[in-house]
Amino acid sequence: MYDLIDISNYQDVYDLSAVYSQVQCVYHHASQGSSFRTPNYERLRSEAISLGKPFGSYLFMEPGPVKPQTDLFKSVVGSLSSNDPCPMLDVEARGITAAGVREAQEELAPWIGEYPLAYGGMQLLCPLAMQDPGILVSPLWFAWYPSDVGVVERILAQFTRLQLGRFSPAPWDSPTIWQYTSTGNVAGIRGNVDLNKFWKGITLNNILINPPAPLPRESEMPSVVPE
Repeated sequence: MYDLIDISNYQDVYDLSAVYSQVQCVYHHASQGSSFRTPNYERLRSEAISLGKPFGSYLFMEPGPVKPQTDLFKSVVGSLSSNDPCPMLDVEARGITAAGVREAQEELAPWIGEYPLAYGGMQLLCPLAMQDPGILVSPLWFAWYPSDVGVVERILAQFTRLQLGRFSPAPWDSPTIWQYTSTGNVAGIRGNVDLNKFWKGITLNNILINPPAPLPRESEMPSVVPE
């Protein structure tokens, strides 16, 4: 059973029940920038709700004015319930600024009731958080695909404090979610799928809005550290 997958309009989801037989939680691209509404998002979200399964939503940020982007995202997703997965802010498009990320976080927080998850990696999100530590209010969804499959297997099996060279989620101590491959395969979906793992001490309950248990403090979680 996979912890979590994230998908977009690039994947063809033809059997959502089959997907949830292998996956705890699905996140789907809801909108991008200030004008793109993702086809099939609303249909799949409605189907997931009817199945009683957790279905998260994410905004793919683009450079430029932030409020039109967050307004569109909120319009597409609609109302949230206390058992919905916390929405995610996808920060990977070149040209996004630290100020833009902070504005998006503050625009979304009152609607969610907490700060969104922040998705990204060492190329953009982590450097932006070093520029403005205020970005750290969002739990990190860290994208890193090791070329050494053995490293992936050891981390997934033990979550040991491995020396991972320059692959570090700093300035976060540890990720909340780790995206470790973009080439997964899940029944019910045509096309490759991003696979993700909850970090040690994290469960699905921790990413639900108003979860029954708070996220563990970063000091309680193992860190991915540079050499």
